[in-house]
Amino acid sequence: MVEDLLLGMYAVVLFGDDYDFESAYMFVWLPGSNDIVAHINLNTRIQESIMKVYFDIGANSGESMLHHVGDDAIVYAFEPTPKLVDILTEKTKDIKNYHIIDKAVADYNGKSIFFISGVGDWGCSSLNTFNDNLDKTWPGRTGFEVTDQVEVDVIRLDDFIVEKNIREIEFFKCSAQGKDMDVLLGMGVHLMRIKQGQILMPINHDTKLYKDSKYISRDVIRLLQRRGFRVDKTLYNDNHHNEEHILFSRIGDLPEIKTYVPKIRTGAPRLKNNTGKPQVAVVFSGRATCYDESYDWFVNFSDNYDVDFYCSISTDLDDYYQKFIDLYKIENYEFGNKPPCTYFSGDPNISSMFYNLQSAVEMIPLDDYDIILYSRSDIVCSQDIDLTVAMHHPDGDNVVFIPDDFDYTGINDQMAFGTPAAMIKYSRVFDNIGEYIIRGDLTVGDRPERVLEVHINIAGLKVERFGLEYTLNPKRYDYENEKSLV
Repeated sequence: MVEDLLLGMYAVVLFGDDYDFESAYMFVWLPGSNDIVAHINLNTRIQESIMKVYFDIGANSGESMLHHVGDDAIVYAFEPTPKLVDILTEKTKDIKNYHIIDKAVADYNGKSIFFISGVGDWGCSSLNTFNDNLDKTWPGRTGFEVTDQVEVDVIRLDDFIVEKNIREIEFFKCSAQGKDMDVLLGMGVHLMRIKQGQILMPINHDTKLYKDSKYISRDVIRLLQRRGFRVDKTLYNDNHHNEEHILFSRIGDLPEIKTYVPKIRTGAPRLKNNTGKPQVAVVFSGRATCYDESYDWFVNFSDNYDVDFYCSISTDLDDYYQKFIDLYKIENYEFGNKPPCTYFSGDPNISSMFYNLQSAVEMIPLDDYDIILYSRSDIVCSQDIDLTVAMHHPDGDNVVFIPDDFDYTGINDQMAFGTPAAMIKYSRVFDNIGEYIIRGDLTVGDRPERVLEVHINIAGLKVERFGLEYTLNPKRYDYENEKSLV
C-alpha cells in the first residue's frame, strides 16, 4: 500500500532515538517541490491497515455501529451536526478505536451549507433541503423543518481511504440523507473495498424527502450490481414505503485495486495507460451514421488524450457497423439494444436514444477515465475542444459541458462531456422519463431537447456552455433509407 501511495513522489523515513518502528514517521513530497504533502505515522498506519474497519456515514448517536469497536476493530463515524458531534465525543471519550470525523460526505471536497433539523433525533439534518409536498407524501409525519444551518466541511471518501491506508471495509452503513449515492460515487475505485453494506435511499422521485436529492434506489442497485455487488435484501424504512434500506455484499474476494496519487481531483490525469495524458471515453448511442467521414475529427483527440470508444446501438450488428467497430477499435459495444418501452409515440427514437446512452455509459469502467464525451457520430467539425476544463472545474462532478446552439425547445442533446460522476447523472434520462411524464414535467409529444433539459434540471446538474462550430452530416439518413429498402 505504501508503494502505491508514493507513486510519483519522494519520501524519507525518520526514526526516533531508539530506531524503533513506533517512532517512525514518513515525510512525502512531490518532485520539484519543497512542500511536504503528507507525514505518516508508520506504526499507526500499519496497525490500522490490519484491523477490521467499519464506516458509519451519518452516525447520529452512534448506536448503530458503536458495538463493533474492539481491539481488532475500528469505527470511523462521519457526523457533521455540531450537537451530535458533542454527544458522540462525550459518549466515546474513553473508547480508543472510535474515531469521529465531523464532516459531511458527498462526491466532492469543499464546504457547503448544512441544514439542521433539530427535531426528534436530529436525524433528518442534511446537505439537501426538504421537499415542498411532504404533508401529502409523508402524511402524519411531523418535524420536517430546518431549525438552523451551518457551514461544514464536505469530503469524498476516496481521499480519506487512501490517507488512512484502508484495505477493506468490513461493513459500510450510509444514511447521508439524500446524498447516499453521491457518497458511493465519491469513493471511486475504492467502492470495491466494501465487503458488506447498508444504504438508505428514496424509492421514487415524487415522494423523496429532499428536493435536491438526485437518485433513487434503483440507481444505487444498478451501480452496485455493475460494480460486482449483489443486493441481499431491501427493507422499508417507513410506514409510507417512501424509503428503503438496501443491504448488499461484494461478490467474491477483495480485488486488486490500484491506488492513485492523492489529490487526483486537482486535475492530474489518471494513469490507465501511463502516458500522462487525460483518459477519455467517447460514447456513441442509438445510431452511429457517417462515422467514416467524422473519423479524423474524433481520432485527432488522441493528440492530447488517451481515447477509447464505446457504443450502444439500437439496431443489430451488420456489415456497416462491423466496419465501424473495426475502424474506431471500439473498446466495448452492444447492438440490438432496444428499450423495454417507448414513451414517445410520435418518435420512438427518443426512447431508444436515451436508453442506449444510459447503457453505453454504464458499460464504461468509470474509474479508468477522467472524462466522458458523449457525441453523435455524424458531427462535421474541424474545431478542437478543451476537455480538461471538466477536470479543473471546482464543482466538476456536478457540471456538464454542452455546446451552444441546437437547443430547439430545450437544450442541445447532440454532445456533452464531463467527469464520469457528472456524466452518470447526465445519462440516466431513460430510467426517469416515466416519472417525469406522470408528474407533468413532460408530455409524450416533447422533443428530446426538452426531455434532456427537464432531466438536467431535476438531477441538479449545472450546465456550462461553450462555442463550437459544427453541423450534422446531411448524409446521416442514407443508412436508414438503405435499410428500409432491404
